Amino acid sequence: MTISTKQNSLSMRAMLRVSVNAWLIVLLACSGLWAQNRPAGKKISAGKITAPFLQYAKSYEETPYVTKVVLKNGMTVLVNEFRAHPVVSIQAHVRAGILDEPADRPGVASLLAAMLCRGLPDTVKGTRRQNIQLLGGSMKCEAYWERTELEIVASSSQWKRALNILIEALSNPCLQEQEIKLEAALTAGKLRELAESPFEFALARLLGLGFDQPPLNRWRSSDSEPFGRIMTSDLEAFYRAAFSPENILLIISGDVSSGEALNELVKIYKPLKSSGVKLKRLTLQSRQESFRYAALEGNIPYPYLLFGFHVDSDNLADSAAIQVLNAILGVGEGSVLAMRLRDQRKVVLAASTHIIQWPGLSYLVVELQVRPEDIDRSEIALFTEMELLKRQEPSEADMARALAQMELSFWSHLETVSARA
Repeated sequence: MTISTKQNSLSMRAMLRVSVNAWLIVLLACSGLWAQNRPAGKKISAGKITAPFLQYAKSYEETPYVTKVVLKNGMTVLVNEFRAHPVVSIQAHVRAGILDEPADRPGVASLLAAMLCRGLPDTVKGTRRQNIQLLGGSMKCEAYWERTELEIVASSSQWKRALNILIEALSNPCLQEQEIKLEAALTAGKLRELAESPFEFALARLLGLGFDQPPLNRWRSSDSEPFGRIMTSDLEAFYRAAFSPENILLIISGDVSSGEALNELVKIYKPLKSSGVKLKRLTLQSRQESFRYAALEGNIPYPYLLFGFHVDSDNLADSAAIQVLNAILGVGEGSVLAMRLRDQRKVVLAASTHIIQWPGLSYLVVELQVRPEDIDRSEIALFTEMELLKRQEPSEADMARALAQMELSFWSHLETVSARA
């Protein structure tokens, strides 16, 4: 497998003000948020309303689209009533993930997420996953770099049972040694499948190249060896620090009444109490002084070229400009890269871009799929287009197409209850 990685600087004038450093990953073949305008929210005094959930609320805010409650234990709850379909998505976003793992215990966040989905099997009821399947729904628990996410999707007629199962998972991970061993083997298998995807593997390597510090520069192992070093006490310690109520954002979206959902929640949220333990969060070093390049070889049909550009995640003005730049460059069939590199010059087979934004870590990724003989030509062609964008502002047609594409992406993203959440 060959991965090439290059880094440079990108800047744009006027609206598209971006300072970036670039890196490129090439996977060679051996064988040849668009914000919706909404009315201002209405804050309601808890003392004037007798809804049961308000007895447990620190603050309460209601808009035509979302009801927001911050409970006294620190947990934030959002309820989005969407009655187009008889489905509900219940999600818990925990502000702790792979970046928060202890350096000597890689994999603890992924394994803990898997254990939350598993729970303690009952000889009659089965695991939590099986309980949700009996309801005709699905349950997902996944650790990402900056967060851990739990989601249950089920029929709206079963939303109370689904909510109870998710809260139980958050408050009682059921960490038993035998179950941990079983889930460790399953989690290692999922990582093995991920490693077999050329694009996902290259993207992980690109991240490690651009942010040269653990755990970003450490490929998530595809065997069970790291999980074998994780003790029950390690999982318990990470759980106490990460799954404190103030770190949890609970979202309920779908065919459900916000008042009913909040009243049901406060009946069962009491076991969630702050542990007082704080996570040692990783400080990301995104500063880069020079261009970086790496290459990996593998037996795949066509090479992948991945270019990464550091972008400022804290500047709101630049963030909006970067979103537009992303749409101009590589979103949709009419994007600049697709039209010029694929259709006109015919040096690439496919071209696209996307932005990954996390707190303290953001980058713009350009992905090209090319023929083996066109690797050098496509690299030169891409940097040429970048230089042209630096020297001249986008045309009105490019801007109009980009804004229309962003609007389309926004509304398409809201077609499911999971995405709305």
